[in-house]
Amino acid sequence: MSEAKKRKIHTPEFKAKVGLEALRGEKTINEIGQAYGVHPVQVGLWKKVSMANRIEPFLAINFEPLFQRKITYSVLISVDSFPLPA
Repeated sequence: MSEAKKRKIHTPEFKAKVGLEALRGEKTINEIGQAYGVHPVQVGLWKKVSMANRIEPFLAINFEPLFQRKITYSVLISVDSFPLPA
């Protein structure tokens, strides 16, 4: 029997580097995967994560005060809209 192949563990810095290179679009996903010794599907996943992490700071808005506010609605009802009992 042959020895089992160990899984590679990549650092977050490496994943970010590969993901950002994929975002640049200068090389194809296959070329990047081949250059770094990573499967192209993995490069695509890291690209999506890099894109999400680049947008995240813009989405970090504090919405908590909006949800704590009480909203009251005032409704104007016309007397003519309800029939009077006979």
